[in-house]
Amino acid sequence: MSLLLAEPSPMLREKMAGILGRHDRIWCVTQVGSKSELVRAATHIRPDYIIADISLIKSSNLVDVLRGVSLGSRIFGLVDRKAEPYERLAGQLGLHGVFERSSVGEDVTRVIDSFVPVLDRGDDEAS
Repeated sequence: MSLLLAEPSPMLREKMAGILGRHDRIWCVTQVGSKSELVRAATHIRPDYIIADISLIKSSNLVDVLRGVSLGSRIFGLVDRKAEPYERLAGQLGLHGVFERSSVGEDVTRVIDSFVPVLDRGDDEAS
């Protein structure tokens, strides 16, 4: 699966990309730091997942553009901590949810695993 990570802070972006890049189902983590880079990268790579700082995508127009150029991508907001206002904003923007920066690796793993068929996971119960 490919993932597009949009975070304005280069240091945070590098740290999160390193964590996400260790996931066995993620083969590509593309990093960007601005809205224009986000749209350009989404257009070119059409990732399975877009995880973007909520401040970058808080415009519903931008979310609509991302949906138009990257059909099928699941779009998530990235926040410092999950809180009702962020979750409400994510709902208004039509995002698939929000991830906390501090637990992005675990959150992404949980979400990806929920979309992967049981047979693909190699679970003993599936045989």
